[in-house]
Amino acid sequence: RVRPWHAWLLGAGAWFVMLVIVWRLLVPLIRIGTRVGVATVTGRRRSRRRRGHCPVCDYDLRGLEFSPHCPECGTLQV
Repeated sequence: RVRPWHAWLLGAGAWFVMLVIVWRLLVPLIRIGTRVGVATVTGRRRSRRRRGHCPVCDYDLRGLEFSPHCPECGTLQV
C-alpha cells in the first residue's frame, strides 16, 4: 500500500525538527566539554611546570643538568 504524500511530508518534517533540536542542544554541550577538557589539561601542565616537573610525563626535572629535553619522554622543555 502506498502512503499518501502528506504522511511522507509530516514524517520528514518531524525528523527535521528532531535533528534541529538535537543540533541546538548537542553543539553547545560539545563546546563546553571541549573547553573544560582543554582547561584541565592546561592547568595540569602549568601546575607540573611550577613544581619543576615535565608538563607531559610529570618526571621530576629538579636537580638535573640543563637539557632542552625531558630525559624520560623526550619532550622539548620551553
